[in-house]
Amino acid sequence: MRNIQPYTIEMAYGLIKNRKTRPSTNSYASQLMTMGTPAIAQKLGEQALETVIAAMQSTPNNTARLAEESADLLYHMLVLWADTGLEPQDIYDLLATRMSMHSTKLKVAS
Repeated sequence: MRNIQPYTIEMAYGLIKNRKTRPSTNSYASQLMTMGTPAIAQKLGEQALETVIAAMQSTPNNTARLAEESADLLYHMLVLWADTGLEPQDIYDLLATRMSMHSTKLKVAS
């Protein structure tokens, strides 16, 4: 088994963000950002639908297509974030706040 370093959201985001400041004709992210936010959002929506379809068709022993579509969905979301200036840390902070609120509610209910 190979020991592979994880491909993190921050790594992917950094590469995509770099394509915004240094566009390349060979870069899909650059091409998307050239088309503008509405086009990126539309592509994200298409990827979301493909992910839903893959989830509906997946079985416990066969999730390969769901994994592929999920990777595509995440990639396009990162392109949208980079295009609009949203940073992954902004999302992490919101999730942490929500988890904290959820955790507090569970403690009160116990």
